[in-house]
Amino acid sequence: MKKKWTILLVLSGLAFAACVLILPGPLAAVVGGKADGGATVMFVLGLVLLADSLGLLAVGLRLRSRDLNTPRTYDNREGMASDADRKPNPYDMPSALNQAQMGHHGPQ
Repeated sequence: MKKKWTILLVLSGLAFAACVLILPGPLAAVVGGKADGGATVMFVLGLVLLADSLGLLAVGLRLRSRDLNTPRTYDNREGMASDADRKPNPYDMPSALNQAQMGHHGPQ
């Protein structure tokens, strides 16, 4: 299950990306004094997206901090995959039993 702060941080990133795509053109028109009605609306929309992304980022980081600072117990921990479900690590050193089966008995 996704945590709420993860969703907020993703939405914050998406809002910021939209702001970066929308804001530069209308910003140049508004600063240059050549903005018509459409450019002004897009400028305001870009500013709203920027404020929205910063607000979502602040709330998401606050919830993340609160979640990470919560002490964990056996009662409130999340389910974990059992060892049988995990893929074996191909770079893991063989155990002593496997070494004996492979013929590695040490110096002779």
